[in-house]
Amino acid sequence: MTHKLPEIRSVQNGDAVIAYAVTGPADPASRTICLIASTGRGAEDFFHLAEHLAAGGMRVVMP
Repeated sequence: MTHKLPEIRSVQNGDAVIAYAVTGPADPASRTICLIASTGRGAEDFFHLAEHLAAGGMRVVMP
């Protein structure tokens, strides 16, 4: 399996900005799962798992 890094995006509301990583199909009909890291851990802890879920057809979002 080739390792593909997730795309990093951000969303802003007023002064607040949240960055998140997303991988998998862009099709809105695809099932989407959100992987939320605990305190002190980042989204990169889920990149390996996200890669496998995306290969199975799931869209994965990691704030």
